[in-house]
Amino acid sequence: MSGMRSAIDDARPETIEALEQASIEVISKHSEDLDKLCQLLAD
Repeated sequence: MSGMRSAIDDARPETIEALEQASIEVISKHSEDLDKLCQLLAD
């Protein structure tokens, strides 16, 4: 994820792939926090 920088309208396949990989990293690193947030929102 580090060093990833692109224009907001850059929809090249490699940019989309990098964004997908970055989101997987963030979700993996913060899974427990995201679960807690979802539980708070559901209550």
